[in-house]
Amino acid sequence: MKKGITPDDSGTGYINNAIKTSAASDLSCACLSEDAEFHKALPGYAVVVTKWIGLYGSVWIAEHRFEELRSKYPAFIMEYAIGLKKFINVDEDIKIARKHGDKCVYACGEGGLYAALWDITRASSVGISADFKDIPVRQETVELCEFYDINPYKLRSDGALIVVTPSPDELLEMYDREGIPASVIGYITEGNKRIITYGEEEKHIQKPAKDELYKILC
Repeated sequence: MKKGITPDDSGTGYINNAIKTSAASDLSCACLSEDAEFHKALPGYAVVVTKWIGLYGSVWIAEHRFEELRSKYPAFIMEYAIGLKKFINVDEDIKIARKHGDKCVYACGEGGLYAALWDITRASSVGISADFKDIPVRQETVELCEFYDINPYKLRSDGALIVVTPSPDELLEMYDREGIPASVIGYITEGNKRIITYGEEEKHIQKPAKDELYKILC
């Protein structure tokens, strides 16, 4: 379990049927899709997430609130977080997914993981069952989010790519060979329930709200 963080219910974001730059600066998410019908997520498919959620938000917070954070954390925590900037580009993640033959590919952005899962399932008229403990998040992200009392699962997450795939083991092996961390966080389900399990508790992902980063910007 990630120290100090529990799941919440919402996120924000939208699908854009054009391929945007992976390190986008316009607070957007991108869905790698030219034909929404052809690229739908299908029940039974696994949901794979590359690297970690909350990357962009963590980098921004560490860079712009460095001195404020020093009141609680040693400098190396923020320095490590700033160093995560090198992982924000997902070009290689996308190439590997394409090589594997996967079409339902979504680059996370504003609103974080929850927004991305909402958008994918809404566009495909399906649900999802994911496990909180399998969602990849850096401890640096956890610490920064605790400081501002914000949720990393709703924090801008450029750098994390979601791939919906029928053969996750093979895809994970391909990512591993290229040194890219990737995890199966759950599976697409029939119906419209979007569930994140947390032990014996279930949380439902609700309609997106504002990105958590705006709470710090305000």
